[in-house]
Amino acid sequence: MSNGTEPRRKVARLTRHDAQDGLVFLAALAVLPLLPDRMMGPLSVFNPFAFWRLLLVMMGLSAAGYWAARLMGPRRGLMAAGFATGFVSSSIAIAAMSARAHDHPPVTSAAAAGAMAAIMGSLVYLIALVTTADADLLRGLALPFLGAFMPSLGYALMLAWRAKSADRPDANGRAFDLKIIAVFAALVVVFSFVSTFLVERFGTEGMLASALATGLVDAHATAVSIATLVVADKTDLDTGRLAILMGLSANMAIKIPAAFVLGPRPFAIQVAAGLTLLIAGLWCGYGLVILL
Repeated sequence: MSNGTEPRRKVARLTRHDAQDGLVFLAALAVLPLLPDRMMGPLSVFNPFAFWRLLLVMMGLSAAGYWAARLMGPRRGLMAAGFATGFVSSSIAIAAMSARAHDHPPVTSAAAAGAMAAIMGSLVYLIALVTTADADLLRGLALPFLGAFMPSLGYALMLAWRAKSADRPDANGRAFDLKIIAVFAALVVVFSFVSTFLVERFGTEGMLASALATGLVDAHATAVSIATLVVADKTDLDTGRLAILMGLSANMAIKIPAAFVLGPRPFAIQVAAGLTLLIAGLWCGYGLVILL
């Protein structure tokens, strides 16, 4: 009996770091009502209340993914760990899964499933962030996101079913990484100002070019900065939706050569196929939105 239950208890045990992270989140939550809820600063694109609320959503989703990986145990470890890491950085997850596939060839399919799970987590995270920033944007993006998510999810589950084995998720991690959140916050602010400047200087073409360029770095920050422009009436909903899709596509596409550079060829081929499926589903969904 102890052999069947003890590992799960160990993984799910509350640690000192868990308690610290919980206190940090509560402290951040207490700050929210104290912040002004209005646009301010240069170009009037920064709202302290909306910005802080966004960071709270980031912390909460990261913690949720972390606990999902902790509680699911070793059998689905790579899928759970990949999904959790995707809330923070799917690029980091792909790099980690590439290393596992390189060091342990029998887990190649499991590692590829974990990488795709990270992409799914990243997409769920992006949807939540866009909804938090401006729920109206999501109405025109529902079909593209659904077209990307469902086939990719089926592909990830197929890879997991084919996998021979999987590793135990990390029980010594943190619910969220404040350094990464700080970098994300800085990117959102910088991208918002840069995009606003380009829109005012070059119009729609400037924002779309900015979305492609910044999407290569961080799809989440790009999407939020574009949503911020829509809320501030710096651009319209249709252009904002197109810019978000372009930024997301650029971010997904750049991961394909990264998988070939970092991981063994069988792993990279499986991940590249999944990413290609995701991008195709994204734009097929957008095509349906235009036709309808």
